[in-house]
Amino acid sequence: MLTAAARPSWPAAVSPLVLGAVAGPRRAARVLGVFPTCVYVGLGPHDAVLALLARDALLQPIGLRLPTWSPDVRWDVSPGDEVDVGEGRVRLARADVVAARVQRLPRVAPPPPDQPPHRPLDCALDCTLDDTDCALHCALDWPPEAQRWLAALAQDLAAAALTNQPVAPFLRSLVGAGRGLTPSGDDAIAGVVLALRAAGRLRAVDRVGSHLGPLLDRTTSVSAALLRAAVEGYAVPEVVALLAAPGPSPDPRLLERVLAIGHSSGRDLLAGITGARRALSAHRAVGHRAVGHRAVGHRTGTVHASAQEGVLHA
Repeated sequence: MLTAAARPSWPAAVSPLVLGAVAGPRRAARVLGVFPTCVYVGLGPHDAVLALLARDALLQPIGLRLPTWSPDVRWDVSPGDEVDVGEGRVRLARADVVAARVQRLPRVAPPPPDQPPHRPLDCALDCTLDDTDCALHCALDWPPEAQRWLAALAQDLAAAALTNQPVAPFLRSLVGAGRGLTPSGDDAIAGVVLALRAAGRLRAVDRVGSHLGPLLDRTTSVSAALLRAAVEGYAVPEVVALLAAPGPSPDPRLLERVLAIGHSSGRDLLAGITGARRALSAHRAVGHRAVGHRAVGHRTGTVHASAQEGVLHA
């Protein structure tokens, strides 16, 4: 076990997104959450969080990743505990997590200029979201009502960003909607900005990001930090790989790995990606256009009601 009598030092690969905090001056930080595979540490600002990740944890872009499997790690901290961060390490109660190297993170990149636009997710996800006779839908047991609303709101958000229309009303409907560390609405927003970036629509990404910042206090610190990362193109490797995959339909094995993320985070991310892809297709087909015929007030009221009734789960 890693909790020997002598205080151990655990080497870790540090994400460049949290390198500044880890390498900077020593300061007190607060433990936000403890799980078998990871510990979340708040760095002060609401959207500043680092994750201590065991080897079998989801590779989040805000983390320090240990080479050790979670059964061999005892964090020996609880939510609310104070730890020290800085000078190249995170000091827990009985061990130090030391930044031994900088990790190279997967990042969603715009397509090369000569690559034609492709829609690798539309076929599989459209049939599941429309609840038609689809083998993937039956096998994965999608919750169609919640996913349809998420995808529709994501489509409106992406369309507004693409046409320089107001995005704030859609963001206010989505940020913090749902339950858990990463509410469903937040995951859908992440899917939107990642899909827009993958399509090379960086101005649309910046438009969403600039209006998202003031709303992040509506959601959890962990989710706020991950949304910040998504705006910069960072996500877990499975999502980055899915967005980079060419072809008319996704690799079913890769799609299943994305769907397995969290309780419903993978599905909510895919709902956001699907909505953004639909908006991109419409934008390419008809050029610049208004957001569409859906009334913002109607849509937002439905999503908030769904969230309150527990339809959206993180």
